[in-house]
Amino acid sequence: MKRIFILLVAILASGMLSRSCSAQYSYPSPWSVPGPMVQAPSAYGPMVPASFSQGFAATPSFLPGPPGYLNTPIAAATPSPYVQTGFFQDGGVPMPADAPATAPQPMTSGDACCGVPTLTNPSFTGAFPWTAAQPVQTGDPFLNPQMMGQQPTNIPPQGLYSYGASNPGPQRYGFQSRLDFAWQSAAALEGSATDEFESYGIDYDLKWSAAMPSGATFNWTNQFAYRNVDAGAGAYALPSSLFRFGIDLELVSPSTAPASLRLAVTPSINTDFNGNTWDDGFQLDARGIMLFRMDDYWTLGLGAMYWDRLNDQVIPYAGLIYRSDYWEWQLMYPESRVSLFLGNEMYFAKWFYVRAEYNVEAYGIERQNGPVLEQTEVEFSDYRILGGFRMESAYFTWFFEGGVVLDRKIEFGTAPDTTGVDSGFIGQIGLRY
Repeated sequence: MKRIFILLVAILASGMLSRSCSAQYSYPSPWSVPGPMVQAPSAYGPMVPASFSQGFAATPSFLPGPPGYLNTPIAAATPSPYVQTGFFQDGGVPMPADAPATAPQPMTSGDACCGVPTLTNPSFTGAFPWTAAQPVQTGDPFLNPQMMGQQPTNIPPQGLYSYGASNPGPQRYGFQSRLDFAWQSAAALEGSATDEFESYGIDYDLKWSAAMPSGATFNWTNQFAYRNVDAGAGAYALPSSLFRFGIDLELVSPSTAPASLRLAVTPSINTDFNGNTWDDGFQLDARGIMLFRMDDYWTLGLGAMYWDRLNDQVIPYAGLIYRSDYWEWQLMYPESRVSLFLGNEMYFAKWFYVRAEYNVEAYGIERQNGPVLEQTEVEFSDYRILGGFRMESAYFTWFFEGGVVLDRKIEFGTAPDTTGVDSGFIGQIGLRY
């Protein structure tokens, strides 16, 4: 049955082979040129976008922007006395530190920058009670010409943007790539006076995202990983090269309600090309999580993961997520991350973060076990704590991080079966584009 399933997956993959929205999506521009207009922050309670019509508008509400803001006319919001902004939140949308003391004054179409008519939104007069009200986005910001993060011109982009971290989390459709390089420093094997474990790794993912007629998003990710490992020449010697080929298929429900669902299945082949590829190297992982938007800041996730390894595991895939204008706390398992927004520089948004992760990998291999050449499965497990720096733009993101890898174990399917590895340094760099 496994072979039939793998054959079907391979056929589908052949037709396809032709990197977390961040909390901050549009922040004040790094440019020092005073911006003519910016979305009006409000101190007047719950907010919804105002009603607009396409083209010239006589009196849309705009606010003259202070120096350093994005030079793009952004539609303002108007008060709504009957819409609450969150299940567990009072007081409406929080007021930014640079909010004006008085209400914004109307602006006519003649004040539009560079002779371009003021941008307006389609008519929209209500808001969902589980999200902070935001102007409707009329285009895909990733498709704007010469668009790289913040746009330092007075030419309005195709889409409209919202201030702060509680804007709708967009899906980026089309192809995306993720490339990571990792190194685990040499550390002694337990019970051995001479052998050490060291690892170099490369991971590449090619992701394709598309909208479905129901409004859901379908993500197809082709995955490749390479590990160059060295565990000495003793009882726990390993093949030097390990490979992984996988396909991650994920379905994401529309985020138009307090709850959304993510379901995924990931078949993969993990092998040194000498071991039993089908029985020891084939894995079929799965995961699912329900996300509950509790208010403008907090999201609760409840779910589970199944990892098909040497030791099969069902682990929690759950936790809390908090987002504000400068912080993003993803207190999840098996990976948690705390990120701090540091501001903008040129086309990039800068972030510092700390993360912790539980990681398990397994491969079907052939090894020399004393006088016997045997085929078996090997599993690597560890915990990682890293700190890093990330630069984001609309086109690509890069990061570097370093930390410590703890509680490392190497386990084989045949005796001698288990050994530990001392704690050591781990460093990673990566690119998303």
